[in-house]
Amino acid sequence: MTNLEWWYSAITPMSNPDGSPVVIGAKDRAVKIIVGAGGTSEPGWTSLNEGDLDVTDAAQWAAMFPPRSLDAVLAEHVWEHLTWDEALAATRNIAAYLKPGGLLRIAVPDGLHS
Repeated sequence: MTNLEWWYSAITPMSNPDGSPVVIGAKDRAVKIIVGAGGTSEPGWTSLNEGDLDVTDAAQWAAMFPPRSLDAVLAEHVWEHLTWDEALAATRNIAAYLKPGGLLRIAVPDGLHS
């Protein structure tokens, strides 16, 4: 199992306690988003691209999510495209919308990986 597969499995409860399927946006449902998703999609996650949500724009976050409403945010191959100030703004936005104890995974290319 890769690190990413472990991460998905560790935070992806796919059913409610009674065994019924989870529904995105349900009050008792984990809300997990992938920002800069490209073609990535995972069961139980909402995939968003730049046209859906600019991670640096606080107003777009406010229009899309209530504060402290997200359980997990995945951002792979996003941060390396941001300036220092944009990365700081994006991190602050995510922090404002993650629930206490929520998870953020940021992955960037490893220049030494062959």
